Amino acid sequence: MLKIVNSEINLEVTPFEKITNTTETGFYHEWLKMYVEFQAKGINLTTTWECYIGELEEFYSQLIDLKDSSIAKQVIFSPMEGMITMIISKNIGPEESYSFKFKIATSVRSDFFVEGIIGMDQTYIHGIIEGVHNLIHY
Repeated sequence: MLKIVNSEINLEVTPFEKITNTTETGFYHEWLKMYVEFQAKGINLTTTWECYIGELEEFYSQLIDLKDSSIAKQVIFSPMEGMITMIISKNIGPEESYSFKFKIATSVRSDFFVEGIIGMDQTYIHGIIEGVHNLIHY
C-alpha cells in the first residue's frame, strides 16, 4: 500500500489484483489493479487504477535517484493516460524538503479530477519509496 497522509491530504493506493499480461518477463509482464482513495478538506474521491509493474519499477528507481540527489529536481509519474499524475520535487535550500503535486481523475480521459500541491519534509520520501516498493511486490 502507498499512503501519503498529512494535515492536508489522505491518499491511499491499495492493490487488489496482479495479472500476468505476457509470458515474457520485462516492463509489460505484469499488470496491477489498485483502489485509490483520496480525501482533502471535504473532497472524497474513490476510484480504481491500473498500471504495469514496469511503470512502478521505473518510478521506484527515479524516487531513489531523487532522494540521493544533491540538486533540486523532480520525478513525474503518470501512467494509464494520465489518470493519476504524481510529481514529486526535491527542493534544496537551508533544509532539504519536497513537494507533492497530484492530479487524480475519476476515470481515464475524464474532465473531472482533483488537483493540488503540498509541501513535505524529508521524512515523507522514505514512506513514498517504501509504498511504491510494496505495490511492486504485492
